[in-house]
Amino acid sequence: GSDAVSDWALLNALLFMLFTTKEVPLIKNGEHVMRHHVGEYSVQNFDAEQFNEEFTVEWNKGVYRVTSGAWSNHPHFGAVYYAERRRLLYLHALTAEGYDRMSKSLIDLGLPVEPDADYTVGLAMAHVMSLVLGRAITFNPFEKWFPETVSPNQNSESSPGSEGVQRFMTLLLPVFNAAKEPDLVAMAAESGIELETAMSIYTTLLEKYRK
Repeated sequence: GSDAVSDWALLNALLFMLFTTKEVPLIKNGEHVMRHHVGEYSVQNFDAEQFNEEFTVEWNKGVYRVTSGAWSNHPHFGAVYYAERRRLLYLHALTAEGYDRMSKSLIDLGLPVEPDADYTVGLAMAHVMSLVLGRAITFNPFEKWFPETVSPNQNSESSPGSEGVQRFMTLLLPVFNAAKEPDLVAMAAESGIELETAMSIYTTLLEKYRK
């Protein structure tokens, strides 16, 4: 029907935008470009016992999560998930280095994983796609089963709301006025605001003052 046609057209428009649009602003944390790196694999047998002491293995509601020290913390946030019922192995990281480390670890254990991600999406582009669709896009659907994890979009020690936005602006404006590239991930985390909010503020400033 017409809805199916419009959905297909929207999907193609998003794919075109994803692969042809220059990513502005480029979101970085230090030297690391922040992107969603995703790999999905059908794995019939998953043995959690094969992971040694350098890994942390957790289980909740039929989903395993495997993390590995610094590579699973800021800024990499690399993690492996295995959904038992779906027999799906899902690998996600926010840096190329984090994904590379986690995928190589799985390959070394004999799991049928490719070294490169199935796809990558920049954080700014993901934000634009969510605006086009009118809803949030989740690139890590299994994260919700492990709510104690501190995400790169939050800082439990920082206060939310207007105070967080003010703190963010205090960090951003000197960098913006110097025409330098801000580390939005670090600034959002330090301010205690969502990364999407930080990107929205920064994009607004770019559109208003750097045309």
